[in-house]
Amino acid sequence: MTKNNTGTIEIMNPVGEFSGGGRKLSALIPGVAGTTVGFRVQWPSFDIFMNRMGELLTGEHAVKKVETMFTGSDGTAAGKVTIRGRADAQSWTKAYDDLAAKIDWGIFGLAA
Repeated sequence: MTKNNTGTIEIMNPVGEFSGGGRKLSALIPGVAGTTVGFRVQWPSFDIFMNRMGELLTGEHAVKKVETMFTGSDGTAAGKVTIRGRADAQSWTKAYDDLAAKIDWGIFGLAA
């Protein structure tokens, strides 16, 4: 992934050829106090880490609310899977859109 001077991030796939293009960056928020954060939890037991992060953001940084989207291709993510597998693009799109409607910012793509 590279950031260029046009305000976009180019996302490169390490297993395929780069097809060009990019995604527009969101505007930076001035702070997190009073905001709603969204987490995507995908791996078993990763919810424990994200719950602690939510507690810290709420207690020390005055985040108003934490919303969590549970996903997982193996059906075990925190026992609350909303989507299984990668084949159903419409379900994935709807789940992300539903979460985006509830939050001001989010944390996605963390690897465990």
